[in-house]
Amino acid sequence: MIARFEDPYEGEAAASSLRAAGIEVVFNNQGMGVMDPFLARATGGVPLFVLADDVVEARAMLKGLIGTRPPPLEPMDDDDDTPEALEERQARRLRNRQIGLGLVFFGPLVLIALLSLFAPYL
Repeated sequence: MIARFEDPYEGEAAASSLRAAGIEVVFNNQGMGVMDPFLARATGGVPLFVLADDVVEARAMLKGLIGTRPPPLEPMDDDDDTPEALEERQARRLRNRQIGLGLVFFGPLVLIALLSLFAPYL
């Protein structure tokens, strides 16, 4: 994985640029991001993968593209692979998933509760 995008359209633009340069790209979860953006964020965004041989070239290309777009959810330079940094990234992802899943599952319940409270006044 070289980058993770919150917005599937932004990720697809980056993937298209890489494909145009001849780099083979795998872009997962883009359908989930379009159908339910909150659930896509809760599951960690939309990851962009390239072959191991193309990582350096792809990261260099994306750095040039990122200047005109918002940054990805996760930094592209994962050179800090110390156990503490990996543990911190995993904890951050878990928090993001918990918050997103809470919104997805409890949001409709809150809406139903509010509607039932205000139904007599409608």
